[in-house]
Amino acid sequence: MRPYLTVDPFFEKQPPMFFVDDLKKPMHFETPARWNTRAAAADEVFIGSAQLIEAFDDPKHVLDTAYEDFRLFFKFAKIQEGGAFRIRTQYAETECFEAYKIAVTAEECVVSAADTEGIRRALVYIEDEMNRREGSFLPLGVISRKPHIKSRITRCFFSPTNRPPKNGEELGDDQDYYPDGYLNRLAHDGVNGVWIYTHFRDLLPSKIIPEYGQDYERRIAKLNRTIAQCARYGIKVYIFGVEPASTYHNEALLKNHPDMLGETFWGDVKALCTSNEKGRMYAEESTRTLFTLAPDLAGLIVISTGESLSSCASGDGGRTHFTCPYCKGKTSGQVLAECEQALQRGMHLVKPEAEFISWTYAQRNWPMDSVKDSCYRRGEGVIHMQNFEDRGEVEQLGKTRLAIDYWLSCVGPGEVFEESCKIANERNIPMYAKLQVCCSHEVASIPYVPAPGILYKKYSYLHDHNVTGALQCWYFGNYPSLMSKAASELSFEPFFPDEETFLKHVAGIYWGSQADEAVKAWKKFEEGYSNYPVNVAFEWFGPMHDGPAWPLHLIPWDMPVSSTWLTYDMVGGDRIGECMLTGHNHEDALKLCRRMSVSWNEGNEILKKLENNGEYAKFEQQSVAGALALQFESGKNILRFYQLRDIVGFGNGDVTKALDEMEAIVYREMEISAALSKLCEKDNRLGYHSEAEGFKYFPEKLKWRIDKLQELLDTEFTLVRERVRKGELALPFYQGLEDSKRYVIETSDIEKAKWDCFVTPEGEPDEDTKIRFAEDGDSYVMQLLSKGGGYVVRAEFQLVHPHVPVTINAAGESCFPGPMYSYAIYGERQKQEIAKWASVVRDTDAGKEITIRLKKADFDMIEGNAFRMKINRAGDKPAAWKNDERMYERLISGTFSPDSYVFIIPKAK
Repeated sequence: MRPYLTVDPFFEKQPPMFFVDDLKKPMHFETPARWNTRAAAADEVFIGSAQLIEAFDDPKHVLDTAYEDFRLFFKFAKIQEGGAFRIRTQYAETECFEAYKIAVTAEECVVSAADTEGIRRALVYIEDEMNRREGSFLPLGVISRKPHIKSRITRCFFSPTNRPPKNGEELGDDQDYYPDGYLNRLAHDGVNGVWIYTHFRDLLPSKIIPEYGQDYERRIAKLNRTIAQCARYGIKVYIFGVEPASTYHNEALLKNHPDMLGETFWGDVKALCTSNEKGRMYAEESTRTLFTLAPDLAGLIVISTGESLSSCASGDGGRTHFTCPYCKGKTSGQVLAECEQALQRGMHLVKPEAEFISWTYAQRNWPMDSVKDSCYRRGEGVIHMQNFEDRGEVEQLGKTRLAIDYWLSCVGPGEVFEESCKIANERNIPMYAKLQVCCSHEVASIPYVPAPGILYKKYSYLHDHNVTGALQCWYFGNYPSLMSKAASELSFEPFFPDEETFLKHVAGIYWGSQADEAVKAWKKFEEGYSNYPVNVAFEWFGPMHDGPAWPLHLIPWDMPVSSTWLTYDMVGGDRIGECMLTGHNHEDALKLCRRMSVSWNEGNEILKKLENNGEYAKFEQQSVAGALALQFESGKNILRFYQLRDIVGFGNGDVTKALDEMEAIVYREMEISAALSKLCEKDNRLGYHSEAEGFKYFPEKLKWRIDKLQELLDTEFTLVRERVRKGELALPFYQGLEDSKRYVIETSDIEKAKWDCFVTPEGEPDEDTKIRFAEDGDSYVMQLLSKGGGYVVRAEFQLVHPHVPVTINAAGESCFPGPMYSYAIYGERQKQEIAKWASVVRDTDAGKEITIRLKKADFDMIEGNAFRMKINRAGDKPAAWKNDERMYERLISGTFSPDSYVFIIPKAK
């Protein structure tokens, strides 16, 4: 039996989060080395001393934090307090909230706004302008700015996620997740909203569901404290949830209210139906109660489709027929609109100006006609938000790839956002974008990916298409950084005339006179990052997050790769194809990762040559870029290692040469782990994944990986080289000779092939269900025989590279079970792929005989290589070709066992 490891050995051995202490520190604590080393230019005024005149009326003292920060900036900008020059804030009418004007003459700088937040933004702009000029200089003239993206919402980088496996809740403990230093950083990056994830069942009491809100007073008290705390920095608070909650993780509390339940999903999950009176009353009551108990709350964000489900329309399929008696005859758009309206009606009865944001996360799986119907039925007072890149198409290596979920590396917009936005503009209702500003699922074990040019392209679209709000992150993608600063600058008007101007503008804030070189590095980063394989499986299961912590396996373990957003799964699985599925073949994924690594390294060489003079703002960017260079190289090396293992296993090439290259990769990976460990010792942020609530890598784990790689060299490489020397099979696994079941093809005539029986769940032979294979030139012929029931076929036409599952019914009709976006099978390609499974059905005395001819070229099969299949027969009496042994759970694959795959060995030539 191969090793059965499920839990990462470091899951319970996480290092301290020292970076939180850094986030608490004041924004300004050092004077840059180049500060005031030149004279003022003709179009500038030099400010050696100044008096800050607080003439803007601020009875609630909201601006105290802004003035305190500005005075601290004076100190490190070497501006003496006092003197003749005046920096004066004042009230003036503006076009909208947060708009401001800065008028600079030789005698004074006048900051004008109609609200406190316009003043705050202007003071930050002055700080940034001086940083760009590397001294206490301001340009003469007038600067006027106003926001286009008016709601800029993020989340705390280090608060608990309120999800398994840790289940910590931000409102359920006594920890302060919003210290002053951190809030000030968010304010400097233009953030004006944060979201807090909670459950109504915990947060709110209910007369309709009295089981809810048993400890609500404590949570509400903390919520109100947090709202007041954030308000001091001009930051609003939004509650985020999947509401009204279904029975998913909530069954015990809803079991006494069956009359509120509606549509069934996933076998046994019941939606809370808001099309019936009691469900609608509860939805209204919940938001009315929320805004009564927390009157200063800015708004509510709900995932209204997808995730853990809420209303009858929240499933991911855009149902056209409902079994729920209250929703029968309605479209998904109607049902969703009724839910949205009930929720927003309750909150707007209490606070009409509050934002109700409906995030239709899973509408990517709806037919486009259903999405459009939903957009036309959406009620007034509801803000619609879609994933910006979801269901977008990207060309890579001459092939169209599908971007599912959310991305930073590809620009977008995706089809669903684009069509939704058109209708929102047509109806003149607000549209928000769900973005990932700092990083996304591609790589989230670093605080951000320094590629601001990508944001320029995204925000250009938002400006051009009247998108007025953005949720800038999920649990990750929210670290205060040059990327969140870039998003802030892109949120205001006037918009930058071109990308080059924007990049130099942002680079100047951090790098001053070295901005041009920083821009060159950022462009290389973007060039490389655009090659990230656009494939949801690769970002959810690929090696780019923590490759330098992965053990490698020359002798196959046949163990699943780990989920990138968790620290729980055992790291270093060798079923490498699970991170590609049918979105990319191995060669294409490797080619893209090589390009990414090469360009990133070029950018990193430029950036690390810039002088940081010990300044943290410069050092931390070099640290992040250096860590990503190592991670991207490691990810590329891992793909190449397992590509070479196939050569060794199948003997398709020079085995000794392949082993030599694999060994060289192992030594290089040891160097990478060691180099990354040194970076981690200087920068505690590295390796931290805020959705995982832990570090994907850190010095102790990297040292463990180095030891594992040394052990690999000492044992497995020694063993395999000895086998090669003796002329034995280097890796018997590849022929199904290690703890596996195998079927050896012996004939080209399927009628002469030997039958093999399925087995019952108890392991007894099932004589009524059989399978056999023949190899006929360019095809494999598969024949199934049974007296009833259909089949589910999971194939690996290249070992450890799962193909999309196929369901075959008793009539021989094939289909894909459920939406296939995760496998990158969609649109016309679905029809093309399923056509490859065309069958011939014949009735015999022994049952129905289904014959399928699988052409080798259709599945990129390599001549002479073994392949694998896991086949289950459905029905009243289930059976399997081989029963499950080691069981694993993964998001795309579900519950599965790699040991239940049977090796099919080609006919001997």
